Amino acid sequence: MKIMLIRHGETNHNLENRMSGWTEAVLSDKGIRQAEALGRCLAGENPDKVITSGMKRTDHTAQLVFPTALQQNRIEIMENLKEMHFGTLEGMTMDEIRDQHTDEYTQLMEKRGRYTFPGGESLYSFHHRVSEAAKELLICSKKANACQIAVVAHSGTIRSLLAHWIANDWQAHWRFQIDHCSISVISFHDTFPVLQGCNDTHHLTDLNDLSG
Repeated sequence: MKIMLIRHGETNHNLENRMSGWTEAVLSDKGIRQAEALGRCLAGENPDKVITSGMKRTDHTAQLVFPTALQQNRIEIMENLKEMHFGTLEGMTMDEIRDQHTDEYTQLMEKRGRYTFPGGESLYSFHHRVSEAAKELLICSKKANACQIAVVAHSGTIRSLLAHWIANDWQAHWRFQIDHCSISVISFHDTFPVLQGCNDTHHLTDLNDLSG
């Protein structure tokens, strides 16, 4: 069984370096083109299930990449695949946090992955949530007797899935680069995960010189 991990296309918040987290953001014009290009690349793929986080940016990307799954109502939502929750600092840039919330910024720099955003999550607790989603994905695929599942989610979510399955260490989160509309693939031999590809963006080559 294979799980294909896909990051959503570029959003309006990505263009401004804002921490969207649980805040809804829409795909930019470039983000739409990225998803369309990925759809052309994967035109021959027909995953048994397509699962998103339920956020608009992942749902829109999934619909553009897998139109057949959309028509056949095979796109499902798993809320534990949401991006990290930045609490009351949602929608802000790091510069704005540094200038407007000096104490929180200092704590973030000192505690790093153990820092809990006010009203939100720490990287550590976020990883625990995503690890539960990882278990749920395997159970879901086994029940459905699926050969391939596509997960359309967020950069932080995909990093945590890879840290869980491949590194077995939440602190490995930042060792994986996950770009917009990239493809990462994990194959499972029973429950043993093997990384087959990470952050493949060859299908976006012609878009690299386009602005958002």
